[in-house]
Amino acid sequence: MNPAAITGVRAKLKAGEPVVGMWVTFDAPAVTEIAVSIGLDWVIIDKEHGYLDWGDVANHLRCVSRSSTMALVRIPELSEENVKRALDIGADGIVVPGCDSAEKLLEAVEYGRYAPYGKRGLGGDRATGWGTRTADHVQIANEHTVIMPLFESVDVIKNLNGILEVAAEHNVDMFYFGPADHCASAGEAGQWDVPQVADEIREIVSRLRADGRYAGVITKDNADLDRRVGEGFQIIGLGMESSLLISQVRNRLDHIGRGSEVELP
Repeated sequence: MNPAAITGVRAKLKAGEPVVGMWVTFDAPAVTEIAVSIGLDWVIIDKEHGYLDWGDVANHLRCVSRSSTMALVRIPELSEENVKRALDIGADGIVVPGCDSAEKLLEAVEYGRYAPYGKRGLGGDRATGWGTRTADHVQIANEHTVIMPLFESVDVIKNLNGILEVAAEHNVDMFYFGPADHCASAGEAGQWDVPQVADEIREIVSRLRADGRYAGVITKDNADLDRRVGEGFQIIGLGMESSLLISQVRNRLDHIGRGSEVELP
C-alpha cells in the first residue's frame, strides 16, 4: 500500500478540495500508468464488473507504487476472501458494493483491519513486502487502509444513523454513490437521476458532510461534475476509461460529420 498517497488524498479532502480520479475496467496496466502520469488523485480498479482477474488487479496496483495516486479495488462482493485478496496484493483500500447497512460496514471493517481492530489475516504477499516488513505494515495498514462503502440502494437512507455510528467508531471517512443502482432499487431501472433518488442522495451527502465524512460519485460530463461539486461531493470520478474513450471518439467523429453511435456487441 501507499500511505503517502492516502494521506495526500485525505489532506485535500480535509482542506475542502475535490479529489479527482477514474474507474479502471480494462486489463491493460497502461491505463493506470496514464492515470498516474497525468496526476489523478485516485483510481478505483473494478473487480465487480468486467473481466479482471486478480493478476490483472495486481498489475494495475504495481503502476501506482511510490506515486501520489491512491488505488482502491472494488471487490466483487463483501467476503473475507475478497477483502483479503485485494489488500494482500497491495491495494490502498477497498470499495464495498451494496454496503447499505451498519452490519455490512462493520463486517467490511473487521475483514479489512488487523487485530485488535479487526480480524484480517496476515499473509506473506506484496502488502507485507513478502513477509519482510510485517510489523511495520500492520501498524501502517490499520492507520491508513481505506474502507469505502458504495451506496447503491434506497435502504441506505433508513439505515444511515447506524452506518454513521459505525463510521465514527471505526474511522471510515470516504463514501461513494452508485446512482444507477440506487435508481434501480427504487424501481427505476435504467435511470440515473430520478427526482426521488436525487433528493435522497442529496440528503445523505448533506448528513455525511455534517458528520465530517466525504462523498464521491462518478460524473457524466463537465456540467454534471460542476453540479455534483455544488451538491457537496468531493471525491469526483471523471468516468470509466471506457466511457472517457467513447466520449472523446464521439466528439471527434461529430467534428468531422460522422455518425457516432456505438454498436453493442
